[in-house]
Parts: sequence; C-alpha cells; structure tokens
Amino acid sequence: MSRTNSPRRVYFDCGFGSSFHRPYERAAQEYPIHQSFQWKDRRGYLLAAYEGAFGLTMDLGFEVDIPKIRAFFVRWRNQERVDSLEEQEQMERENPFTMDLQAKVKCGRFWLTAETCFAESWSPCWPQGERVNDRIVKQVMRYYGCDPRKGWIFYRLCFPWKTKRKPQWKDLRLCLHKVPGWIAGRHFAADKAGQEFSFIHPVTGKKHTLTVVHLAWETLEENVFEQDDFVYPRFFMQLDYTIIPELVPGTYSLQDTNCSDAPRKKIKEKTPKESGKAKDLLLPEAQNAVVIGVIQSADGPTCVWVGTKENPPKPSVHTVCSSLYFVPPQQIEWRMVFEEPEWEDCILNEGITKKKKRT
Repeated sequence: MSRTNSPRRVYFDCGFGSSFHRPYERAAQEYPIHQSFQWKDRRGYLLAAYEGAFGLTMDLGFEVDIPKIRAFFVRWRNQERVDSLEEQEQMERENPFTMDLQAKVKCGRFWLTAETCFAESWSPCWPQGERVNDRIVKQVMRYYGCDPRKGWIFYRLCFPWKTKRKPQWKDLRLCLHKVPGWIAGRHFAADKAGQEFSFIHPVTGKKHTLTVVHLAWETLEENVFEQDDFVYPRFFMQLDYTIIPELVPGTYSLQDTNCSDAPRKKIKEKTPKESGKAKDLLLPEAQNAVVIGVIQSADGPTCVWVGTKENPPKPSVHTVCSSLYFVPPQQIEWRMVFEEPEWEDCILNEGITKKKKRT
C-alpha cells in the first residue's frame, strides 16, 4: 500500500465523502497508522485515526476475495426477488461484503465505544457496472493506496469522547467484535401439549428434542397501544416448551414464520342520523404503518425446578409468543434459528501510536 499526498477533511460522525459537520467544527487531526492484521480469514488494515473536538474517528479496510465475490453473484444474480425471511438471512450470511462490527478503543485512560459505523464496499467485478458510490470509494482507495483490483470493505468507526476535554493519549488499543449472524433451523407446527419435535443443531451437529408444555391463544388488553388513530391486532399464541439437552440461552430463538398483521387506521365519519356523533370506521390496512414484531421471546427459563438424587432436576420451561393477529389463524408455523459460531475478538495494541500528521 502506498498513500497519495492529497489532503482531505474528516469530521466526526460523518461518512466517507461527506462534508456535513456541526457549526464551527474544525476538521479532525489525522494520524496515519497503516497497520495490517489477520482476523480469521480476513486480511485487515488500520488505515488512520482522526482526532476531533467531539471524538475519535478510525478508518479500517478489509480485503474481500474475488472468487467469493464471483460465487456470490453467480448464486444470487438470478433472484429477482427475495421474499422469505430465511432467503434474506441466507443471502446476508453468504454475502462477502456483510460483516457487522462492534468496536472499542482504549484512548489514554478511557475505553471508548463506537456509537456510529459507516461502511462502503468495492468490487472490480460488479455485474451491473459502476455504482453511484463508486466515485467515493475510488477516492478512499486512492488516498489510502488500496489496490482497486481487489475487493474491499471500508469502515469508519466513530468513538465519542467521554469527557468534555479530549483525553491525552500516545497510543491506542483497538478491540473488534464481529456480531454473529443467524442460521435457520427446523420448522414445526404444534397442536397440543405433549408433542415432541426433534432437531439437529446446525452448528454442533447434536440432536435435541423440543417438547410442548402448554400452548394457548391469548389476547392483549385494548389499551396496550396508546394511539387513537390506529387499531392494532391483539391475538397471539403463547407457547411454553422445554428443550433436552438444554441449549445455552441467547444462542437460539423460536419465532413465528409470519409477521404481525399491519395496524388498521381508523377514520371518523359524521352522518346526520347519528346526531353529530362520530362513527369509527376501519380502513382495510394502514399502508405506511409499522409492522408489529414478536411481543415476547424469552430465551431464559421462566420456571425452574431444583432437583435432588431422589428427584432429578426437570428441564427449564421457556415461553415464546407468536406475532399479533386480528383473527387467529388455524395454526402457527414456528421456526428455530441458531447463532453462528462466534469469532474470537481481534485485539490490536501494538503500533497504533501518534505519528506525525500528514501535511
């Protein structure tokens, strides 16, 4: 990598190519880093740090293998629409440009958390030709000396200061954490308590059995949603279940395969026969209303027994609720999703020091 000498202005909480900034905010001071590192199968580069009045900004870049890019395009280019949630999750999981990051940096005496992250990607083999943002990405590659014949993901991490004054620092310690994705598992439809459903964990390969303890339709109270302009669905199914052998809470989820019904907007219409009183009518569906998600999903146990040698411990009972409906469907189809294996955090604490700023 070889950098160009053209200067550029970077402001806190602004993405690549953005000139937006707060009134009277000065451009941040740049400290070039140019340090490479290996994280699992990813080759990464710490490009630069920028010290501003409102926080610290760090630019990172990761190489993306061209064969992986071509394989992804071949796999998904004929998909005109991706309707199902599982297809969307699979596409995101296979996308070589998808990598959700969380980051912390130790600056002086303080650990700072990245509250904003901007990302841009580059591929020399986009099937649709040049994209709108390619001009900005080309400027980034040119400035940092990145090879345009490779694929790239660029991140801009923004760490706000914890104090009013900027901390004094000589070096930085960066910790990167990859947010795990989700893998789809078995579907099932439960009709009564006592039903058992076996499944294979897609990560561990172990066999587990889910047993239905209780299921019933429940109804939300009318005043749960405090919006008079809309009528919301109120029916949901509550499912209590056990899993043997137990799974670690937070590493899996049980979900309704359908989304909640969209809220319906109420309109008030006055008629002469009603003596001036307004009559509430319901539109078929609110076109721009937000779809309601799952109202409850408990990974942890809701009921635990303590066992002895004579009375062995019983499995923990978990509770999950379906989406919300105006009219309860005949049956709910559930699906299981499992957390991908976690990457070990990448900790970089060498070579990230204050160097002479670019002039």
